[in-house]
Amino acid sequence: MDRRIVALLLALMMALASVSALAEAVPAATDVPAAEAEEEEATELPLDTVLATVNGENVTWAQVQELMTDIVSTYAQQGVDFSTEENLAQARAVAMDYAVNYALLRQEAAKLGLDQLTETEEADLVKANDATWEDAINAYIQNALNLSAEATDAEKEAARASAISYYESQGFNREATLKAARENLLYERVLAEMSKDVTVTDEQVAAEFEAAVEADRQQYENNVGMYEFMTQYYGQPAYYQPSGYRGVTHILLKVDETLLKNYQDLSAKLEEQAERVETGTAAAEATDAPEASAEPAATEEPVTQKQVDAAEAAVIASVQPTVDEIMAKFEAGTDFLTLIDEYGTDPGMQSEPQRSEGYSVHQDSVIWDPAFIKAAFSVEKIGEVSKPVVGSYGVHLVYYLRDVPAGPVELTDAIRAELREQLLTGAESDAINDGLQALTDAAEITYTETGKAFLPAEPAEEPVAEEDDDTENP
Repeated sequence: MDRRIVALLLALMMALASVSALAEAVPAATDVPAAEAEEEEATELPLDTVLATVNGENVTWAQVQELMTDIVSTYAQQGVDFSTEENLAQARAVAMDYAVNYALLRQEAAKLGLDQLTETEEADLVKANDATWEDAINAYIQNALNLSAEATDAEKEAARASAISYYESQGFNREATLKAARENLLYERVLAEMSKDVTVTDEQVAAEFEAAVEADRQQYENNVGMYEFMTQYYGQPAYYQPSGYRGVTHILLKVDETLLKNYQDLSAKLEEQAERVETGTAAAEATDAPEASAEPAATEEPVTQKQVDAAEAAVIASVQPTVDEIMAKFEAGTDFLTLIDEYGTDPGMQSEPQRSEGYSVHQDSVIWDPAFIKAAFSVEKIGEVSKPVVGSYGVHLVYYLRDVPAGPVELTDAIRAELREQLLTGAESDAINDGLQALTDAAEITYTETGKAFLPAEPAEEPVAEEDDDTENP
């Protein structure tokens, strides 16, 4: 989709910023808005300076400036640096783009009669605006002024006056926000008119699902780590299930913290020793230097595998009577889920779908404790229980519940509805793009010499924050 339309749709939410947004994040009364300061440095044009005409309607610096202030404020919070003339020029160009598009939408609204409100619609608009205005005032009083509950009526009135004064200093008052709400309603009506005939068929949904399945298959089938990061950490839906997963439930038994920590410390030291041996051997081979010894330092007491095994055995021994009791009941026919309820301490086992489907675990999983993974794959048949293993949080008894079916996920009603909504949103955006392009093509748009200086060499795009070099790709 054309990024100019993306920018327009975004601007609908922030042009003449709704006071309800102010209520969510109120700055201290002493703060100097960075956007205002930077914008004032950008140019000192008279507010009534005409920058363009759209079918004879003037677009002034006052209109562009107001939009630019919103753009700078919004994107500065996302990390865009507006201390440079380059970024300020880009913000001015985008603001000009918005202002021209708004003029086109206003004119189209008047042409279609969409700018007329019934008495009921006007009353509802005023009521909603009054409510959001009061919310903003109360938010400022609460967050910026910290007015106590014991404040006198005079103090409350003074606080209210201070809040109103602050918002007015930022260009907001009840009348301005009502005007903004009325204009945004007008814009939304035109955009809705442009996209009113958009539909999505069942065939399109099915095709989108097949495409999503194939994309996930290529990405995840041989990359379990990527699959788990994207679905578990980033919450992305998965349309393809890699092979090799099994569903397991477990009973987690809490153990003495001293015993557990002793085992964990010894295990960590043994691992460190092994790493030093490997590193030292490699260094010795590379340099033939005798000082690149794989032996631990003389002052360091080496840890042996026997010590680690003994510490592990001590942890298990501390809960062995409970383990024996659980296994006796299981072998006598007690359902494992019942035993989880009686003995388990993992709250995840009380939540769906984990309770009925188990945790999905793969031998190459990256999100599970290695001890838990080992236990999950230590049994061969569904319905078997692992021997007790020591993990990060205690002792596990892992039950092999099921094999997780590999391949495309089931196309449920929920997935179908989600895909339909995605397709509908995209199709509506395309229709709006086409509609606005048609208005632009049919319009007579002229830029003054001053206005031409606001135009970029290329079509204006939204400012983009610089990416953090430290960001890791899963």
